[in-house]
Amino acid sequence: MSFLIADRVKETSTSTGTGAFTLAGAVTGFQTFASGVGDGNGTFYAITDGIDWEIGSGTYFSSGTSLNRDTVLSSSNSGNKVNWGAGEKTVFVTYPASQAKYEFPPNVATPTSVTATGVVGGGFFVNEAPVDFLIVAGGAGGGTGASGYAGGGGGAGGLRTSFGSISGGGGSPETTFSALLNTSYTVTVGAGGATNTSGSSSVFNLISTTGGGVGGGGNATPYEGSSGGSGGGGGTYNTSTPVTNPGGAGTTNEGYAGGVGYNRNGVSANIASGGGGGAGGAGTDATAGVGGDGGDSLASSITGTSTYYAGGGGGGAYNGTIGVGGLNSGGNGARYTSPALADTPGVANTGGGGGGDTATGSSGGSGVVILRYPDGFTMTNTGGGLTFTTDSSSVPGYKITTFTAGTGSIEFTS
Repeated sequence: MSFLIADRVKETSTSTGTGAFTLAGAVTGFQTFASGVGDGNGTFYAITDGIDWEIGSGTYFSSGTSLNRDTVLSSSNSGNKVNWGAGEKTVFVTYPASQAKYEFPPNVATPTSVTATGVVGGGFFVNEAPVDFLIVAGGAGGGTGASGYAGGGGGAGGLRTSFGSISGGGGSPETTFSALLNTSYTVTVGAGGATNTSGSSSVFNLISTTGGGVGGGGNATPYEGSSGGSGGGGGTYNTSTPVTNPGGAGTTNEGYAGGVGYNRNGVSANIASGGGGGAGGAGTDATAGVGGDGGDSLASSITGTSTYYAGGGGGGAYNGTIGVGGLNSGGNGARYTSPALADTPGVANTGGGGGGDTATGSSGGSGVVILRYPDGFTMTNTGGGLTFTTDSSSVPGYKITTFTAGTGSIEFTS
C-alpha cells in the first residue's frame, strides 16, 4: 500500500452519514480514484456539497468503489467528520494546506515567507516529512519506607504529543514536526527510575520530556514528593500530629502533581502515603489508613490502538487500603501487614510511576518515543544505538516507529 496524490481525480457520491463514501463515477474531464489512486492506497481527499465541506486523509478500495475517511484534518463541523445528508456531493483528491511544503522552481523568485491558505500552486513537495510524535519520559521509582512507614508513589514520566485531542498535564496537542529529509535528529528513550530514584528524560530532536519525580520517604527524609514530569506522592513519618507531607509538582503541559501523605498521628494504622501524579490527573491525597491512588494515565491512539501511558504510582499503607496505580501504567502501593502486599513497578515503555513501599520500593517504567509519518518516507537509525520497531500496516498510509530503549540519531528519506 502507498500514499498517493494524483492530478484531476474527482467523482460524485450520494453517500450519507459519517462512514465510507461510495463513489459514483468521474466528473467530466477528470479521472476516477481507481485510475488515479488505486486499490488499497491512501490519499488526501476533499468532500463538499456546496455548503458543508471536509478535508482529510483516506484509503480507496476498488471493492465497492469506496473511500474510507480515515483522518479528518479540517471540516465545516469543527474539524470532525461531517454527518452528510441526502444529495449529491463532489469528492476529489486535494493537497491540504496544513500538509503543504514548498520548493520554488528556478524561474520563480523565492518569497520572504509562504502562507498556505487552502489553495496550493507553483510549489513542489518532498523536502520535509510531517511527523506526529508521542514522547514519554521514564517514570520514577516509589519512595522507600521502613518499619511499616510507607513511601509515596512515584510520579509518571512527562508526556508530550502532537497527536489526538490532549497532551500531558491537560495541555493542548503540539504542532506536527516537519523533519527535513537527510537530516540527523536525536532520539533518546528515558529509563525508569530505580527504587527511590527519579526517571530520566526522553527526547526527539529538541522536544524533551521530564522524568517522573520520586515519591517521598516513609520515615526517611525527604518526606515530601519530588517534582518531575509528574510529581511524586508525599511520604509519611512518626509524629503525634496528622501533618500531611505534600506531593511534588508536575511540569506544565507534561503532567500533574503528586498527592499528600498522612502521618502516624499516634496510631500505626493511620500510616498512608500519597499517590504519584500522572499525565492525565493528579495523584490522590492519602487519608488515615488509605493510600492515595496514582494519577490517571493518558490514552493515545497514535499507533492505531488505544494505549495508556504515564500513570502515577499508588501510595502504600500500614495495614489499610493501598493506592492503585494509574490505569495500565502505574504500579500499586504496598501494605506492611494484615496481610502484607508487595508493591508493583511501573509498566515498561509507558513511563508509569512505581508503587510506594514500606521497605525497599519499586522501580518506575521506562519511557517511549513513538513517531508516525506518511508511508512514502523511510526512517533509518544512522549509527545504531536505538531499539525500535516500525509498523507499516496498522494505520493505512502511515508508518509508526516505536523506540523502546537507547539513544542515537535518525534520518528520514523519501
